[in-house]
Amino acid sequence: MDLQARDLMVSEFDTVSPDSPVADAVRLMRKPLKGATTVRRVFGLMVVDDQQQLVGMISMFDVLYHFDTLFHMETPGGGAAGVEDLEEAFYRACEKAGPMNVGDLMTTQVVKVDEQAHITDIIDLMIKNRHRRLPVCRGNTICGVIYISDVFYEIYKNLLA
Repeated sequence: MDLQARDLMVSEFDTVSPDSPVADAVRLMRKPLKGATTVRRVFGLMVVDDQQQLVGMISMFDVLYHFDTLFHMETPGGGAAGVEDLEEAFYRACEKAGPMNVGDLMTTQVVKVDEQAHITDIIDLMIKNRHRRLPVCRGNTICGVIYISDVFYEIYKNLLA
């Protein structure tokens, strides 16, 4: 089996700018994937600069991690907080997170593959780095994205053959 990244990648995908509000990235994650023929939940987006060069990734985890940090900064210290205090802290954290940009939260150390990467190398990278998606690039220009579910189902299909 000589499956390469170009055989597994999805070439229709959404990207976001580092200057975009986090709310815009969340909206993109909630909508159907651009050009998708099947329903696919998007848990992360590639972040590109003005020249469409890959500069980072932002995922649901990144958003939740930073929100959690803000929430704990707002939570009253010393002892158990009451429900009202937690609700107040939750809303204050939401207010602080509102004006944040994608560039404030994104991961900049991006693991990527080129179009010729073999499926076994892709699996290795995904497992070792715990990634659900990998950008496929020509240099720093994105030409696709590989989702772990597509890799899994390709293997599954071959196991059942």
